Amino acid sequence: EFTKTIPAKKGRASYLGERSVGHQDPGATSATILLAALTEYCQKTEKE
Repeated sequence: EFTKTIPAKKGRASYLGERSVGHQDPGATSATILLAALTEYCQKTEKE
């Protein structure tokens, strides 16, 4: 959600400049999903 409030500075969205504000960064979103899944997996295997 935070990435919606800042303009893109890298990647394909950087060409949009200020027009990128209001759109969530897909890289940040997928990294969040990946880390959440990894955390969940580690917590499950730790309990076993």
